Amino acid sequence: MSATFFLLSLFALIMGIYFPNRNYLKLFLFVVITLPFLNINNKIHVNHQVPFFLFFFLGGIVKNAYPNRRLSGIDQMLILMLFFFLCFTVASIPLFYQNDFINIIKDVKFIFFGFILYVFVLINGPLKTAQLIDFDFFLKWNFIIAIICFFLMYFFDIHLSLNQDAYFKINEIRYMNYGTYVIPIYTIYILANDIAIKKFNWVYIVVPLLISGNRTLTLLLFFVSVIIVLKRLSAKKLLVLLVSFVSSFFFVGLVVSKASLESPLYRIKKLLSMDYLVSSISTRLSPFSIALESFESYNYIFGKGLGFTYYIPWFHYRQGLDNYNIYLDSLIPTLYGKYGAFLILPLILFVLYLKKFSDLKSYYYYLIFFLLLGLTNSFLYQNYFIFILFVMFYFKSCSLAKKSN
Repeated sequence: MSATFFLLSLFALIMGIYFPNRNYLKLFLFVVITLPFLNINNKIHVNHQVPFFLFFFLGGIVKNAYPNRRLSGIDQMLILMLFFFLCFTVASIPLFYQNDFINIIKDVKFIFFGFILYVFVLINGPLKTAQLIDFDFFLKWNFIIAIICFFLMYFFDIHLSLNQDAYFKINEIRYMNYGTYVIPIYTIYILANDIAIKKFNWVYIVVPLLISGNRTLTLLLFFVSVIIVLKRLSAKKLLVLLVSFVSSFFFVGLVVSKASLESPLYRIKKLLSMDYLVSSISTRLSPFSIALESFESYNYIFGKGLGFTYYIPWFHYRQGLDNYNIYLDSLIPTLYGKYGAFLILPLILFVLYLKKFSDLKSYYYYLIFFLLLGLTNSFLYQNYFIFILFVMFYFKSCSLAKKSN
């Protein structure tokens, strides 16, 4: 355990113990959303698959005795599905008892960490000190810090002094922190709830997404945003929007077409090539095809068990990195290899978590966003997932507070 991770965890624990004081909650969110916690410095904010911010929820749980709360229908369904998942896990022990323990933990961490967040929410209820205006502050500082860090990475290669992985040497420069994943959640929430924000906030939203080079997040956010906007426009406004969209499309296309090899926009430029798309899809699915070759007949029903790993052929160039990875780029193939037909269990738990932590108006748009994200990203395995569930609950608390006033 690094000293930095210990200090960050201690900080999160103290913030959780002092919860729901608004200043401590605001400080906690500011640190997680804006500071450069990246893949290149993963060891300082994640240790043994545990992200430091998880200690905030543990602090909020420890400080309170369990209150006498009535369980809602969603609560009862969540507890029931957790029980079914536990039963399946016990029954499938013969499939995975020889697998590496840390890989088993990786497979169930989203369920376990989600349960910790669920207990935190069940004990404390809605965040009474949650205020949407605080996100103006978070977005602004995330933008400033992201620009500074990207500048240092682009012109001074500061990221290579932190991590010598060949991946960061040969790929285009990208800046992605927890704030990168919070931005789509925030944007969907304000659009779904028809909340007016400062015009300059859109700069704080768009620029960090562009320098992240994350094509999937950017395109999916654009797609879901269009769906939300289209649902409430008149025919005249739709025509204006169509003209604006076509104009914006050609403008963005022109900018992207000029992107250099080192630019984060180059990743979007490559999507314009059909050969690249065919090759990319084939490459992404090849580890799943390799895995299927080792399947026995019963594996097609029950999977290979928790902790099963996939051989990733292209990992060979990354020194010190195991060629076997716990997940693939796509979520459904990842889960099928481990659970077989019973992949429905973790998927239902994901939907229930989403339902529990999100507000009513945003829920279906979040669901669309994540279902599409799962085509190219095993998001349930990522450290950011539990944090953005908490951010969703923060926004839900803002909606509940608004209704009660």
